Amino acid sequence: MDATTTRLRQILECAATVPGYRDRFQSAGLLTDRKAVPDAVLIADWQQAFLKLQPLDRATVQSQPGAFLATATDVVYRGVTSGTQGQSLIYFAGAAWNQARLHARTRSLARWGITDEVPILTVASRLLPLRPVDGAIAGTLTPQLIHQLLEQLSTRPTVLRGYPSRLCEVAVQLSHTRLPPIVAVICTGECLFEQQRSLLERVFCAPVVNEYGCQETGISGLTCPEAGRLHLDSDRCYYEIVNGQLLTTDLFNQVMPMVRYDCGDRLAIDSEPCSCGRSGLTATVLGRAEDRVDTLWGQLLAGAVSMPALDGIQQYRVVQHEASHLTPSVPLSVQVQAFVQLAQLAQPVQPARPAQSQLNSRPLDHLVDWVKTTFGDVKTQVVVEEIPVLHSSVSTGCDESTWMQTITQGSWAQWLKQPVLPLGSARWVAELWSELINPQIVFNAGLSPKAWRSLQTVLDSPTDVANEVEWIKVRLLLFACSFLPTQTSQETQATQVYQQAIERFHRLLQRQTLSQHQASLLHLDRLIASLYLPNGAAIWVDPIPNLIQLDTFAVNHLLQALEAVAHQAIAHHRLPHLRPLLSVLIGDLQFFAPRFGVWLLAYWFEWLRQPIPWAVPTPTDPFSQAWLTWRQTGLEQMQTEPMKVLEALARSPLEHARVVLERGYGQLLQQQPLDPEEWLPLVRAHSGAMAGSSTSNPMAWAPILKALAISLMAVERRDLAYQCLVAATAPASRVSAFERLAAGVSGKQSILGRARMKDKE
Repeated sequence: MDATTTRLRQILECAATVPGYRDRFQSAGLLTDRKAVPDAVLIADWQQAFLKLQPLDRATVQSQPGAFLATATDVVYRGVTSGTQGQSLIYFAGAAWNQARLHARTRSLARWGITDEVPILTVASRLLPLRPVDGAIAGTLTPQLIHQLLEQLSTRPTVLRGYPSRLCEVAVQLSHTRLPPIVAVICTGECLFEQQRSLLERVFCAPVVNEYGCQETGISGLTCPEAGRLHLDSDRCYYEIVNGQLLTTDLFNQVMPMVRYDCGDRLAIDSEPCSCGRSGLTATVLGRAEDRVDTLWGQLLAGAVSMPALDGIQQYRVVQHEASHLTPSVPLSVQVQAFVQLAQLAQPVQPARPAQSQLNSRPLDHLVDWVKTTFGDVKTQVVVEEIPVLHSSVSTGCDESTWMQTITQGSWAQWLKQPVLPLGSARWVAELWSELINPQIVFNAGLSPKAWRSLQTVLDSPTDVANEVEWIKVRLLLFACSFLPTQTSQETQATQVYQQAIERFHRLLQRQTLSQHQASLLHLDRLIASLYLPNGAAIWVDPIPNLIQLDTFAVNHLLQALEAVAHQAIAHHRLPHLRPLLSVLIGDLQFFAPRFGVWLLAYWFEWLRQPIPWAVPTPTDPFSQAWLTWRQTGLEQMQTEPMKVLEALARSPLEHARVVLERGYGQLLQQQPLDPEEWLPLVRAHSGAMAGSSTSNPMAWAPILKALAISLMAVERRDLAYQCLVAATAPASRVSAFERLAAGVSGKQSILGRARMKDKE
C-alpha cells in the first residue's frame, strides 16, 4: 500500500467516526457494521466503496459544522473561507496538516527559485501574508498605495501575489514606469486569462505563476516553470473529477476531515503527464460551477473561454446580459469594458487625458471581432476607458493639542474611521503613530519602509522645545519597540530604539516640567518594554511609582506588548495549557485596569519570564492582593486556601466571575478536564462568549472554552464544541490592521461572466 492510499484510509477511518459522514459512509457500504457506532471499521474492499461515496458540498458543512468536527485536542490552525459565494465557513486543522501545508508551499516555490528569504507581497487582494518574511498591501487603489508599492519593491527583489484582476489594475497604473526587479508574479483566487498574463508579464518583466487553492484544503498547486502546467499537490490531497466536479479529499486534516469535498471549483485534469518530468496530476482551472457563459459552442465555464491579448488594449472585461429573463430563448447582449493603451501616457499615477479623437479604433475593431467569433451575432456595447486617473486625497490637519488629546484620552478606533494628523511640529510623530496602528503595508514581522522612514525621522529629530510634544515622542518610541523583531543577540533593532528612547526619557525628566501623572505614565511605558526585550530585568532597577491611572495610550501600549510577550512565551513552550495565552493576559488587564498598578506588570514579568531581583510595589486593595497571592502560590499547585480567601473577598459580579475564571485556570494547569454540566452554565452566566448574560470580558474565557470543546467532544456534543472553538479565538493586531485595509475594496472581480439576474417576484 503506497503512502497516498495509506493516508486516504486513515482519513476515512477518522471521518467514519464523525456524524456528518456516517449516513454517507453507510449508504456507500464503506463500513463493516452498518450501525452508526463511533468505532466503525472500513470494509476490506473500501477503495471500491469509496467511489460510491456521496460528495460533500460547502453548504452542507456550513449548515452543521460541528457534525464534521472529529477532535478538539489538536487544533493549531483556524481558517475562514472567503465567502465569495455566500456565507463564509470557519474550519479547523491540526499540526500535521499545518506542517504538510507549509512544506508543500516551500517545495512548490523553490521550483521558481523563491526561497524563504524572498518576500512575497500580496497586492490589492484579500489575502493575508503566509510566511514570516511576507507582507500584504491592500485597500483602495490610490497614488499613496502605488507609491508604497514602488517603495517596497525598491528595497529587495520581491514576488507579487494576488487576484489577477486586481494585479492587472495595478499593472495598468505602472505600465509606463520603470520598475525594480521582480522575481515573479503569482496569480491566485481567479481564472487567469491570456490577456491578463500578457499584461502582467509585459509590465512587471517577470514570469507569471498560476496558483490554485481551496481555503479548506490549503494551496493545492502552482504551475511548473518548464511547461507552465498547473501541478496539483497530490501528496497532500486526493483529487477526482466526477461529472465535471473537482472532488478533493484532504489527506492530513484529521481535526475536521474533508472527504470527497466539492468546493464549487471546476478543473479539467490533463490526460498526459507533464513534459517537465514531475509526477502527479496537472490540470486547468475552469472556474466556479455557477460562472457560466453562453458561447457559439454552448454554455461554458468562464475559464474554458479564451480571452486573448489584443494589441492596443491594456485589459478588457466582458459581461453577458440577458435581454429579458421572461423567455430563455431571447438572444443575449454583451457589454465590453476596455482600457485602451495610449503611448503618450507617460505618468502612471496622474496621466494627461488625451482627446477622444486621438483614440485608434483598430484595437476596438479587433475586440468586437473577438466578441462575434466567441458569442455570435449578439448585441455588443463597448465601453472604452482610458487609463484611470488616480487622485490624491486632500489631507486635512488638526492642531497638536487636539491630536494629543485623541491618542491619550480619546478612542483610537474612532480615529481610524476619520484619521486626521496635526500639521505642526508633531507631524512626524503622528505619522509614525499612524503607520504603526494603521499601516498601508502589513508584514508578518517588522515594519514597512514608510514606517521605518518615519521611525528614523523621529529618532533623528532634535529634542522638541514643547514638553507635551517631546513627552508624546518618547512614549511613541517606546511603543514602537513592541512592533520590532526581538532576538537573543544584544544588538537588536528593538533594543537600539529603546536605548535611544531612554536617553530622551532622562533628558525630559531633567527638565522637571512634567506633572506627576505624566511622569508616572512615562515610567510605565519604560517598564512595559521589559516584557519582551532581551535583559528586560535590568529595566526594573530604577524607583517605580505604584498606582498609575492608565490613559488610552498606555492601554494600547500594554495590549501591543502583551501580544509580543505571549508569542515569545508560546515559542518557548510556556504555559501550554492556558492557550490562547494572550486572552488570559488581556483578561487580566481589562479586569484590573481601573485599579492598575505596576505590581501587575511585575507579576506578568515574573510569570512569563523570570523573577525580578528587586523589590516591586504590591497592590493596595484586598481583592487584588488575594488575587496576586493566588496567582503566585495557588494557581499552578491548585492550593485551596488562596482560592478560599479570594472567594471570601469577592463582592461585585465582576469579582465573582473572576473567581470562577481563576478556578478554571487552575484546573487547566492541573490538566483536569472540565465537566460540561458544571461549566457550561458558568460560561453562559459569566463570559458572554456564548448565549446568555455577561458579567466579565468574554476574551478571558477563551482557554476555558477551548478546554470545554474537548470535554464536549467526549460526550458527543459536537455543535457546542465547534461553537466553543470558534469563540476561543485570540485577537491578532496585524490581522485586524489588514482587515481594515482590505474591507470592501480588495475582493475578487468577474472578468468574464454573466450578469446575475434578480429572481422574478
